[in-house]
Amino acid sequence: MEEPDSSNSRITPDGHYFLWKGRQLWRCTNPNLSKEDKKALTSELMSARRAVYKAGKAGKGKGAEQKALLAAARARVQKAKEGLGERGPVWWDEEKEGRAVDRMHPKNTQYKEWAENLDAYKEEGTAKKRKGSQADEEFVPAPTRVTRSGSKRQRTGDEPEPSGNEPGPSSRVKAEGDGQQTGNKPGPSARVKAEGDGR
Repeated sequence: MEEPDSSNSRITPDGHYFLWKGRQLWRCTNPNLSKEDKKALTSELMSARRAVYKAGKAGKGKGAEQKALLAAARARVQKAKEGLGERGPVWWDEEKEGRAVDRMHPKNTQYKEWAENLDAYKEEGTAKKRKGSQADEEFVPAPTRVTRSGSKRQRTGDEPEPSGNEPGPSSRVKAEGDGQQTGNKPGPSARVKAEGDGR
């Protein structure tokens, strides 16, 4: 068995996973494969990926035939990935060397301490600086934007939209101003208006 390449800091110390974009652990290729087997499986994987691309491009609008071609190409990819040890049963002894944590965030695995010491994890992962988290930075709220939904305009960002059976603040004031009862208590502005008019 080959030793894991320590020059690549994104590969876990045991050689089972590599850190993808600082947030997911992806399984490495089985180092126990012979060079010939690895080369043949990698070649098959690339061929299968090209077949997936061609089936997706050429088969648009052809329905069942396109779906069958795409499914067959994806099955080839799956088989090649399993042969390489990147999917399917793990290539190590889980009882002795640790459980499988495919596609998990490193903070939820036995690799948490290792990942926290990586520059890639700090730059791309959860340790990334977030806007407003620094004491010397001024907090800037997200801008309010207006979007169109159907035929009504909805304001997003500040207030939730009222549900269908509860009138919003503007409809309540309008209804109170018309002298109609809404079933809701009048707001403070409506009471002040009523008291100020002498009614």
